[in-house]
Amino acid sequence: MHINLAKREQQRRTISDLLEGDIPFGFHYQPIVDLERGLVAGYEALARFPAEIASSPDQVFRVAGDLGRRADLESVVLRSAFWERSKLPPKCFLTINAGPSLLLSRQWQQLLKEIGHFGGTVFEVTEDEPIHDYSILRSRLDQIREAGGHIAVDDTGAGYASLKHVMELRPNFIKLDRFFVGGCHKEPARSSLIEMMGTMASRIDATIIAEGVESESELEELIHLGVSLAQGYYLGKPSEEMQPLPVAQAEAIRSRAEARQQGNLWGVIDSCFACSDADTAATYLDANEEAHVVLLVDEGNRPFGIIERHSLIGIRHLAQPMKIQRESDLRAVLQLCLSRPPAHRFDPIVVVGADGRMAGVATVDRMVKFVLENGPLLDMRAAEVRALMGPGDREMKAGTSGCLQCVCRQAIP
Repeated sequence: MHINLAKREQQRRTISDLLEGDIPFGFHYQPIVDLERGLVAGYEALARFPAEIASSPDQVFRVAGDLGRRADLESVVLRSAFWERSKLPPKCFLTINAGPSLLLSRQWQQLLKEIGHFGGTVFEVTEDEPIHDYSILRSRLDQIREAGGHIAVDDTGAGYASLKHVMELRPNFIKLDRFFVGGCHKEPARSSLIEMMGTMASRIDATIIAEGVESESELEELIHLGVSLAQGYYLGKPSEEMQPLPVAQAEAIRSRAEARQQGNLWGVIDSCFACSDADTAATYLDANEEAHVVLLVDEGNRPFGIIERHSLIGIRHLAQPMKIQRESDLRAVLQLCLSRPPAHRFDPIVVVGADGRMAGVATVDRMVKFVLENGPLLDMRAAEVRALMGPGDREMKAGTSGCLQCVCRQAIP
């Protein structure tokens, strides 16, 4: 008991010193990237406390909440963050965390009077606190909008009310939790959830920001799904300065965007596991239910086969898959695929670079979907796709969102 009391007193002194300015703090900035232009669109300001506190920022705010001082601490941090706007590069915004406890407090009204104008600022309403009265909170968010600011819901999918939170607050930005993003390139369920959230966001005039992007494969999947903004360690770690997007990532994003305009295979490539023998590939598929394709490659990373988990016949070996260079015109490739014998018409294809090394795989499903969604860009209409596919192979039908969906009905012997 004595130890707990001593710890409590130490925590109280730490929070008090932070509020009085006796313990300094600062910010690190993580870039939020435009996935169409390959540029930094904004930065999230993340509070950083000195090492002597020996606690993460989340823990510090949680302790402040336990002591009844969370609104006080958030007010001090938020006030300091506003002065950071002067560091922003041109045409960038700054996002700042603001919990319901602050927005519903008297400290908020004081901040509103002091700062006055919130232009170039996005308030991230955190989901780590329950909200008991949405009507009062909405009135506070209206004050932000009237002062030129914007609203984001942080960590969507990870907190108390999740989708209800989004619908009640009608934010300008919806920040998807890392739970959705992690492994989205290899788990169709996660990919579908992101796509669903994107559709919902567009209907309430909001923009998705995908959080926690940690790999090139996740980034590529998000671009394919049409996500507009993203942040994560792969795009830039939090740092003391507002850093630009690394050159390699910027070029990759722009290449993907250009591919969507030009209609080549860059826009539909899927990453996948690769190995040198069929036994290892089969073992991988057995251990990873979300995976459907493994590429067989030689020592030079040049593909020579595919091991696929087929929905109808199980694991199968494609010894002579179609190989196509990634710069190839998507329309021409789709025509080649759909002109194959019926038993192999919908086999995945291997995508390679100019040097013959693996770049990934592409499926007919994804190519067809790309064509239907980007018909005006590719000058290839749904009727043409239906004609290529032939009677009985597939049926195109309107989904609940109005988009055409492909439903495979071919029985492969």
